[in-house]
Amino acid sequence: MGLVLRFLTITLGVLFVFLGHLHLTPQFFPDIHEQIKTEYGKFNKEFPLHRQTGWRPYAKNYRLAVGVAQLVSGIFLILGK
Repeated sequence: MGLVLRFLTITLGVLFVFLGHLHLTPQFFPDIHEQIKTEYGKFNKEFPLHRQTGWRPYAKNYRLAVGVAQLVSGIFLILGK
């Protein structure tokens, strides 16, 4: 059971790193990166905390924050921390 759980954790970590990389840079898949940028322009209008705070982040900052969070989380999953 431990080996299967470790394999799933590493696989999920690699997926998070890949998706975080897509959010941050167009290095490998520029068309997907552009699509993500466009979608975050739409997501920004529906920011979940806007009703409570009255604040809405810029789409670029929102995308970068999510990308960094995914990248860091993926690295932690891979390293097992």
